[in-house]
This record gives sequence, C-alpha cells and structure tokens, in this order.
Amino acid sequence: MMIAIPTVDGKVSAHFGHCSTYRMYVVEDCSIKEMIEKEGPEHEPGVIPRWLKSEGVDVVITGGVGQKAIRLFESLGIQTVVGVSPRETDEVVQEYLAGSLTSDSNLCDH
Repeated sequence: MMIAIPTVDGKVSAHFGHCSTYRMYVVEDCSIKEMIEKEGPEHEPGVIPRWLKSEGVDVVITGGVGQKAIRLFESLGIQTVVGVSPRETDEVVQEYLAGSLTSDSNLCDH
C-alpha cells in the first residue's frame, strides 16, 4: 500500500492543492517500509490526482481538498481521508495504520 500526504514543513497541509511537496509512505504488513518525498506537478484541475495514481498511491490523507478532487480520487480508486489537523506526517500514518486516526471536517470549502 502507498499513502500520500501533501505537506508543508513536514506537516499535513491544510489544503491539498496549495503545497508543492508530497510525502509518500510505502506500507507493508501495517508497517512503514519507506518514506519518499517528492515535488508534485503544477496545480491544475485533475493533474495531481492522476499523478498520485501513476505513483501507485492508494490513500491520500490531507487537511482539506475540494469535492471535485475527492470525486476524481474515488474514480481512480484512491481513498481520501480529509479533515486531518496539520501535524507530523509520520505520526499521522502510524495512527492511520493503527485505526486510530481522527479527522474533523474538510478544511477546504470548494
């Protein structure tokens, strides 16, 4: 499994499309095997979800993302977890894997 998190200063970004860096976690047997940090493509409608799919991403965890992007992720078979507060990404992935990740409302309003 691969989990992607848009980041700002190593923390979960409050808005999916307003960051340039993504941390991608390779997970095997409910354990992080590798973390890869990549710069994403230019922010244009639909580009980033398709790019993440081409990178092998299964799950996106973010503070907020637009409804159009959520629908595109769903159509690509990528699960989205929204409403996660800006905090260290390693901690967030560990909580997700343990089934204890909490999220609030989507921080994006479009």
